[in-house]
Amino acid sequence: MAALSTNSAHRVVDGAIHPSLISDEDDAAVTTQAILDVVTAVRIAAPLVG
Repeated sequence: MAALSTNSAHRVVDGAIHPSLISDEDDAAVTTQAILDVVTAVRIAAPLVG
């Protein structure tokens, strides 16, 4: 899906599974940062850097 956009980033969290993206502190931090990066890019109308 990310490839359909001209402004996207595909991130992989090594060793993560769906539940760990929320329950594991390190995986959740990566997930949270990815969301914040999208919000920031939208707010300042800048390209998303992955």
